[in-house]
Amino acid sequence: MSASPTSLSSSSSGAPKSSAASGMPPDATYAGIMSFMRRPQTRELAGVDVVVSGIPLDLATTFRPGSRFGPAAIRAASAQLSELKPFPWGVDPFETLKVVDYGDCWFDAHNPLTIRDAIVAHARTILASGARMLTFGGDHYITYPLLRAHAEKYGKPLSLIHFDAHTDTWPDEQPDSLNHGTMFYKAVREGLIDPARSVQVGIRTWNDDTMGIKVLSAPWVHQHGVERTIETILSIVGDSPTYLTFDIDCLDPAFAPGTGTPVPGGLTSAQALEIIRSMTPVNLMGADVVEVAPAYDHAEITGLAAAHIAADLLCVMNEQKLAKGRGQGVAEHFERSRQRYPAIRPSVGEPNTFRLKYREALIQTVQEVIRGKLHGSRHEVEALAQSFVAAHDMPSFVDAVQSDLDCLYLGNVARFRLRLSEYEDWPFKRSNIQ
Repeated sequence: MSASPTSLSSSSSGAPKSSAASGMPPDATYAGIMSFMRRPQTRELAGVDVVVSGIPLDLATTFRPGSRFGPAAIRAASAQLSELKPFPWGVDPFETLKVVDYGDCWFDAHNPLTIRDAIVAHARTILASGARMLTFGGDHYITYPLLRAHAEKYGKPLSLIHFDAHTDTWPDEQPDSLNHGTMFYKAVREGLIDPARSVQVGIRTWNDDTMGIKVLSAPWVHQHGVERTIETILSIVGDSPTYLTFDIDCLDPAFAPGTGTPVPGGLTSAQALEIIRSMTPVNLMGADVVEVAPAYDHAEITGLAAAHIAADLLCVMNEQKLAKGRGQGVAEHFERSRQRYPAIRPSVGEPNTFRLKYREALIQTVQEVIRGKLHGSRHEVEALAQSFVAAHDMPSFVDAVQSDLDCLYLGNVARFRLRLSEYEDWPFKRSNIQ
């Protein structure tokens, strides 16, 4: 390793970095052991929030094999993500979210009929600790035994958010078959997922029977846009316990060539990341990223896309952890925030000052609601905003406030940070937007 023994053994807090599940590590991005985002490699799960593990299976693929090397490729690509705070979140998720890399699930590749149960047992062990799972494939078949274990833990049926080029609901009446195109047919038939509360995104292959699952095809996403896609996903799954699975072939081959069944016309990596970053309202029980096959990759762009998707999923889970525990009410917090930035009437020289100071108070309040530190709902915040705008005779400001609320609620704080760049005259430090 390039780092010195001293730098590996301690952090600014005095905690050992090599064994702690929190904080950013000191290793150079091109050196060291390639765990996911440099998380500690351990199977000690006491107090752990999220367990990252790999399932290097590619015996169920119907076209190009090679995704058994996917977990290693995602881990290697994640090394650079451990160097800086994740964009656009701007926070170190590991200061609050305890994450470890458990290593890979062991199964007997020469005895295929035992593989499903081996994966279920692997997941049961992790879920029994109380941690959530973030799992790397391997081919997409792995989601089927993972769903079995999650439904057993959290109750069935679960909602499913499924990113893919394929629906994977083709008929399969063989209970022991290994097929990465039939898992969700089996999952619906077995009651593991509720098709009425599930959604598939990025689909662009034909299937006569989607088993009642709502399909947002890739053309639909391109036509209607990311925000409409986010709204639809959130409205379908609601607050039901949800599992999220991301097949990397959801992305267009221009962005993810390293996969077993690529299909042109897919989502861009920018579209996918923006959608993933907006999943904080989802009652997320677990997630996986699958079908990375590095032998077909170019310059590791598929592994990089998968690593960024996985990192954003961890940031979503971190935001959800921060959202636990509620405090004072919306109106009280808004008033206190507004007093910190006293509203003044706009003058000739400062046409936007009043609105920006008002907006700062609104933003701080909405963020606290999103992060779970305030009692309140979006309806309460909207009513508060509208009453304030009306009281100060700012009808032209209503649409701007609504846009702010849409950004904050649909995309959480991460998307709003991007919106801040629109305000060149923003009078407050961006570091205040936590």
